[in-house]
Amino acid sequence: MIKKSLMLLFFIGSLLLLSSCDPIISGPTYDYTIDEIAAAITIDYADGDQANYVTSNLGFPTTSELDSSAEISWMSYNPIAITNDGIVTRGDSDQDVTLMYTLNYADEITFGYVYVTVIGLNESSMYKITFDTQGGSAVDPIIAAEGDQITAPENPTRADYEFAGWYSTTNYLRQFTFSTMPSGDITLYAKWNYIDTNVYTITFDSNGGSAVSQIAANGGVSISEPTDPTKDGYTFLGWFSDQALTQSFTFNYMPYESVVVYAKWIEESTYTGYYASVTGLFGDELYNQLHTIINTGFHGVTYGDARYMLDDTDVDPTNSSNLILVYKGTSVSGYWDGGATWNREHVWPQSLLGVSADNSVVNQASDLQNLKPANPNENSSRGNKWYANTTTTYSYAPRNAVKGDVARILLYMDLMYSNLHLINISSGDPNVYQMGDLATLLQWAANDPVDAFELYRNEKIYELQGNRNPFIDHPEFIDYIYAN
Repeated sequence: MIKKSLMLLFFIGSLLLLSSCDPIISGPTYDYTIDEIAAAITIDYADGDQANYVTSNLGFPTTSELDSSAEISWMSYNPIAITNDGIVTRGDSDQDVTLMYTLNYADEITFGYVYVTVIGLNESSMYKITFDTQGGSAVDPIIAAEGDQITAPENPTRADYEFAGWYSTTNYLRQFTFSTMPSGDITLYAKWNYIDTNVYTITFDSNGGSAVSQIAANGGVSISEPTDPTKDGYTFLGWFSDQALTQSFTFNYMPYESVVVYAKWIEESTYTGYYASVTGLFGDELYNQLHTIINTGFHGVTYGDARYMLDDTDVDPTNSSNLILVYKGTSVSGYWDGGATWNREHVWPQSLLGVSADNSVVNQASDLQNLKPANPNENSSRGNKWYANTTTTYSYAPRNAVKGDVARILLYMDLMYSNLHLINISSGDPNVYQMGDLATLLQWAANDPVDAFELYRNEKIYELQGNRNPFIDHPEFIDYIYAN
């Protein structure tokens, strides 16, 4: 009996011992706090988008790269603009959207918010400037409202190259000016100058003026224009790369060869009468004073009145009943028949003046200096194209006999109206308030000098609206202003 009891006690003790050896089960361990997981949550934006500029679908993370056990769900407070799955629908205007995420991690739950702006398709005023650095270091885009003041970003860098500015075209013809945000998304392209290890020289031939020291530098590096030389009785008009003084030399970057540049001089002149106040003025000072002169005493005519004035301004010298059509050069009846025989051509296109050409108004569209009688079909063919030596989809070539006339009219319009600007252009359409091609127009003005027809026309317009075209009266003003 005692033996059985001992055996029973032994059996019970063994059970108790085995039971005490079972492992203790505990919960999972985590390497991060829920706040750390939340801080690492990022939305995947389409290329070029960011929080305040959303144009394409968003990628919402459903777990964390730090710990795949985290669970993330999303809710949009504006599902019409952005669904809970990140599908974006752009409306007519910009829309601010609040996105809420729910994070479940380590047996805890937390919430957070992301604020984004979906950019509208039609009435949006928020636009983006994207920078294509052409192999240089990255530059963040600029996003701002139309008309906001903007500043240039820090220049990108690139080994063995020097940054040469931002341009709106890949052929580097239009350098971008950072002032106000444009009305539309644009991409700017970085221009680079290769830095040559060779040293080149610029030698200055001052053509009788004071001596100017040579510049020696590596090809492609930035250089500055030297102090202007002086010459008694003359005004310096700039440096030119040819002895004929037709190709202006620009001091931006050292050329990749040694060159000689030549000084251009204009003998100082004294003006009287209408132009007395411009004596001794050149460049911007001359431009500004001429602007004042031709606006003083100006009394514009209506666009409707011009129908009965162009037969006087552009009269056929050999037949006073006729006028000369600007583009065709033919002589037709000067009688206004409602525009069937001839109509009023805006040399600076009306669509690029930014004003209405209503018959009752007096504005830039009714300035007689800019109006010429034209064949209606030829007027339509020209449209709003800028001027060039060949007619293309974007450009128009007038007959040789009036190329200088056209150039001097456009130079007058640029001078007369502060919001109009002549630009250099090689392709595409100019914007409103722009015309060109400036370089071509300057060449036309030189090749096709003022003739009796222009002189007569200028006198007639002076009688009718009280101002003159200075570039007809004094063609040298073109050199004085545009030589550089």
